Amino acid sequence: MMSVTSQCTPHRSSRGWPLLLALCALASSALADEASRARGLAANCTTCHGSDGRSVGEVPPSLAGRDRAALLQTLLDYRSGQRASMIMEQHARGYSDAQLALIADWFARLPVGSASAAPGVDSSASTGARQP
Repeated sequence: MMSVTSQCTPHRSSRGWPLLLALCALASSALADEASRARGLAANCTTCHGSDGRSVGEVPPSLAGRDRAALLQTLLDYRSGQRASMIMEQHARGYSDAQLALIADWFARLPVGSASAAPGVDSSASTGARQP
């Protein structure tokens, strides 16, 4: 039978809690840094593919919510020249495999949705022509 005093005595394993908390904080910080890096890399894509990966009129296609593996393969194909696009080949060649994976992961995690056209822009026209 256990005595009352032994129930109140801290266990030796409780000394590891500060270390565990510190490791969790470090891991959380590393994940935040990676997410920030991914967002920074993906920002280069938003000029054409829309804010948050949602393009107006789907030209060029929206990237938000797409399959990560398919996005990554498409980027790799552009970089290798297996998929032709003057603009995308140039962009993709500027990134490493790891950077392309971060970009694909970033867009895959974004929710699918419709983009809102800027005020005065006809969202039904793929040219984005200004309305009178």
